[in-house]
Amino acid sequence: MTSIKSRIGIDLNRRIGLEPGLDWAIRNEVKYLNICLDPDPDLLDSKNPKLLEARKRLQDSGTTLGLHTLSSMNVAENCPFLSKAAEDYLTAYIRSAKAIGAGWVIVHGGYHFTADKQERMEVAVERLTRLSKVAEDEGMTVLLENMNPEPADAEVKYLVHDVEEA
Repeated sequence: MTSIKSRIGIDLNRRIGLEPGLDWAIRNEVKYLNICLDPDPDLLDSKNPKLLEARKRLQDSGTTLGLHTLSSMNVAENCPFLSKAAEDYLTAYIRSAKAIGAGWVIVHGGYHFTADKQERMEVAVERLTRLSKVAEDEGMTVLLENMNPEPADAEVKYLVHDVEEA
């Protein structure tokens, strides 16, 4: 019989960096781990040797890793300079995930400012379509995380908080 401990994972997000996060997961026999690389942005370079070291540790421990991007990074960004940064950020996550041997990368749908919801949704779909192609080329899986709905009178609202938006 499989134990519950072998079926449950933890999302450390950015509370702890990669190396101490792996130390903790291995010490506590956590089999599934999500972590954010943003606390150590050098890890978003897929050629960083720390990724290969972590890959070996993951293989030796049997821990399966997923990478979790920041929800504050707006996948629906439409400003020209920030749009390029969003593309670069997401692509870097996919390539670092491949280098470290992660099983998936979690992304978000972005957010809008009430009056520009439709435009932002279109930008998000286009960006996620391009990201899916990068992931396919790299042999990676991308997971779209749903977000909580914001209050009706909030100016800034997350996308993908219900099935219709997803």
